[in-house]
Amino acid sequence: MELLHVAFDDHIAGLKPKEAAPVYLLFGDDMLVRQAFTRLLNALVPVKTQSLNYVAYTGGEHPAGDVLEAMDTHPMFPATKVVGWHDTRFLAARQETGKFLDKAREAWEENEPKKAARAFLDFCAIHEIAPQNLPRDNPSPAIVKAAGAEQDLSFLPGLLDYIREEGMSVSGGGDEAEALSQALARGFPKTNHLVITAALADKRKRLYKQIAETGVVVECTLPQGLRKADKDAQLEVFARERDRVLARTGKKMDPAAFTSLFDRVGADLGTFVTSIEKLALYAGDRARITAQDVDAQISRTRENPVFDLTGAVFDKNLGEALRVLGRLLDNNMFPLQVLGALASQCRKMLAVRSFLDGPRGGAFRANMDFQRFSASVFNLVQQHDQELLARLSEQGAGSVEDDGEDQEAVPAKGGKGKKKEAKKESKAVTDLVIAGGAKNPYAVYQNMLKASRFSRGELEEMMLALRDADRRLKSSGTDPRIVLERVLFQVCA
Repeated sequence: MELLHVAFDDHIAGLKPKEAAPVYLLFGDDMLVRQAFTRLLNALVPVKTQSLNYVAYTGGEHPAGDVLEAMDTHPMFPATKVVGWHDTRFLAARQETGKFLDKAREAWEENEPKKAARAFLDFCAIHEIAPQNLPRDNPSPAIVKAAGAEQDLSFLPGLLDYIREEGMSVSGGGDEAEALSQALARGFPKTNHLVITAALADKRKRLYKQIAETGVVVECTLPQGLRKADKDAQLEVFARERDRVLARTGKKMDPAAFTSLFDRVGADLGTFVTSIEKLALYAGDRARITAQDVDAQISRTRENPVFDLTGAVFDKNLGEALRVLGRLLDNNMFPLQVLGALASQCRKMLAVRSFLDGPRGGAFRANMDFQRFSASVFNLVQQHDQELLARLSEQGAGSVEDDGEDQEAVPAKGGKGKKKEAKKESKAVTDLVIAGGAKNPYAVYQNMLKASRFSRGELEEMMLALRDADRRLKSSGTDPRIVLERVLFQVCA
């Protein structure tokens, strides 16, 4: 049987342990998987007896033999027993394993070397790579070849040193799959139930089909596309999670607040749930969470589909930038539109950098919190904009080409110009001012943080790289994906 996570509650409702399937596979979004697993476990084994009749194993750390031995062992007292086999990877498709590299990179950057090593060893196991045989000075080519796409692997030498020092090694994913397949064929004691969790599962694999025939597969994924149907499906899940969290607090959430929060965090369910919990605390004694609460407490992480890309680029997160770019292009985003968004944000960063390098810029510090920025810096930014607009008005506003290339501002003669010049003047002002008419300074604060990571020279080089990519997209026969991936490598270096 195969189910979507939205139908899993109906499956569990009234489920008697003796009617449960011998094996369950839960895969997809980490939070949805954990929620589904907890509901299933509580339905099969009372909480008070879980210390006796629930056993947990982790994929990559515990061999299949240990898991299957536990499944063949009757519980200590006559009752239902659950064996959890978590974070498995033997059902992942090779073409999807770049996600394991992303997890390894993120864990390494968050100072979780063991978690990073496990994710990287999962990748190696699927691709039959022996980490000990990778060259210490340049391990990247073999990994990039296996992943089938360029990756940010600057963390890899340090991670390999950790793996070797800890004596860690890969376990055979094929062996685990075969051992499980044979165990399913011969069967388990009727009191015992195996629950497998995974981030990825290839529906074409023979083992996947065997689990679906023998037991229950629950797909806990969120649609990642940009179509209206995908967004509607996301909203349905997010609304359900909103209601679940608010039920514990006794609060309600205004529709405008829900829409604003979803727009800010994007399809990140974990962040969404955490944000609602934060908003419930912020509301205090008030019974309702409002859009004003969202404005005050939750930073914007996504304004439109390409905001994820520009955010990753200016965070210098190459892996995330490549992932988002692939999703945008797979959903038929026009390549020049993607490039234009990057160029627009780069021009904005140059404008912010000019403030930081100016006489008022010393008031800003990269470790400054938002409250201090609002109180002491935002008014200086507004003064900077006002003075800039006054100078442009006196001199005649400059013009900026509309093709995404970085051009010097060209004063209009005598402040007069044709309609085309007026249009360019408007665009120049948009590019040069920092705050504009913004009433909420949080977006300006975020841009300040991003711009502080770059020198003016780096941003100017980025504009040159974007201009070169613009020309290649318009004049060469090179695959647009290759052109855009190449420019990401240049600007995220």
